[in-house]
Amino acid sequence: MTRLAWALCVLTVAMAVVSVPLAAFNGENLIELVANHHAIGILDALVLAPIGALIVVGDRRHLLAWLLLVDGLVLAVFNFTQQYAPLALGLTPQGLSLPGGELASWLSSWTNVPGIVIGVVFLVLLFPDGRLPSRRWWPLGLAGVVALVV
Repeated sequence: MTRLAWALCVLTVAMAVVSVPLAAFNGENLIELVANHHAIGILDALVLAPIGALIVVGDRRHLLAWLLLVDGLVLAVFNFTQQYAPLALGLTPQGLSLPGGELASWLSSWTNVPGIVIGVVFLVLLFPDGRLPSRRWWPLGLAGVVALVV
């Protein structure tokens, strides 16, 4: 399980890091990267995944650690596909056409929602030990699950 956690962490960090030069190649400067909320997703992916992997080293069954890893991965996928899809579909001034543009476009259309829901609802709700504070928090947890599914 530790190897899986580190593999997810490396994949997440790689996608987040590659998103920045892809954005520059697409003509998006740093101000636009921040204004379009891509920078916060990239930074979240760069921070959450390593923290999750480090927690997994100490406790492989820690729910919060795996949620950190999944949240970072989903946000990295969102940011990478947001930059790759227009490039692959030939929608940038360069006019390139690369494989996987339709898949990247589809992933970029929905992967931000799970990333936001996991970060806003579950990471806050399950902090610090991966358990709900009490039974009365079940409705909020259930609402978060419904939001993830829908």
